Amino acid sequence: GKGIPFKITDKSFQEKGHYGVIYREYCSTGVHKPFIMADVFDRINDDDFDGINNNDFIVYLDADLLLLKSIDEIINDNYDIGVIQRSIGGKITVYPKYFGNLCAGVMFFNNTAAAKRFIEVWKLSVMYTNSDQYSLNLLLGDLNIQNWITIEENGKNSRTGER
Repeated sequence: GKGIPFKITDKSFQEKGHYGVIYREYCSTGVHKPFIMADVFDRINDDDFDGINNNDFIVYLDADLLLLKSIDEIINDNYDIGVIQRSIGGKITVYPKYFGNLCAGVMFFNNTAAAKRFIEVWKLSVMYTNSDQYSLNLLLGDLNIQNWITIEENGKNSRTGER
């Protein structure tokens, strides 16, 4: 993969490692993800991305994540945005309102107009909520997940049954 630097210019983040707003003990460290993705889409045809073209698939991973298997099976143009649903049995006990059922730490984007529109709405939402995770769940969390295409742990596509 290729990476490019992205500078967070927020003064509070630079000085304290989190944004200025604090919810009880919770300090928001993540409103930058939609801005990073918007920047990637804006720069995708620039020389910074030598060898990458408009049809490429973009993956966002938090820095504390490791890929243990190939993700080739999910690289296709059957969707605009892919997000990870937290495990069914997993229980979030710390600030469940702000973390929700969808994880902003692993996201997949196809270079489509719909994905770009979503990112623009997400950018506006994080300015209100001060949390990319919470905003992601506000925007997508109430959708009927039964209609989503999911890849099961066994590698099967939930809609087609194919691996």
